[in-house]
Amino acid sequence: MSPVRPPEPRDAFVDRLLAIEQRRDRASLGRLRRGAGRPVGSVPEASSVVFPLLPAELRRPWEVNDCWLVATLFSLYPRSARPGKEENLGATLARLDRKKVGGAERHIMAILGAHREDLDAHLRRVVLLARSHEVAIDYHRLLRDLRWWTTDTGNVQRAWSLDFWAGDLSNDPSTTEGAQSP
Repeated sequence: MSPVRPPEPRDAFVDRLLAIEQRRDRASLGRLRRGAGRPVGSVPEASSVVFPLLPAELRRPWEVNDCWLVATLFSLYPRSARPGKEENLGATLARLDRKKVGGAERHIMAILGAHREDLDAHLRRVVLLARSHEVAIDYHRLLRDLRWWTTDTGNVQRAWSLDFWAGDLSNDPSTTEGAQSP
């Protein structure tokens, strides 16, 4: 039997956020909300919640920034996608688009063209849009994706684009078994 691996530090951080919601700790969520849209550490109330949740492996400045952002976004809409159904933000916006929610394409375009330092405002708008239409956000995936946002490969942006515009191909007859090639 193989040993049980500890959770990835980013997943552990989000699991700790989820525990706040499971405990119905409205005071902590309120302190986190005060930090939304504000620089890391600039709101002591939010810092008092975020910093104790940080795993030791996530203490580099860019990791703390990502965790701060996800924690404050979570406080605005503490409904995470169900476990086992991983979904990036492009897929989340596609679900909103399928619900005929106006602006989903505008939001994905703005996010995909944004520099890392500008993502905060764009992501806040998307989280509030998702909240207003009761579409869950996969905060685990979001935090993992933020880690790679600034790489030269653009893999995260490509995945979000693909999931928004190509969507779920499982309902496409050309991708099912036995489909004929043109």
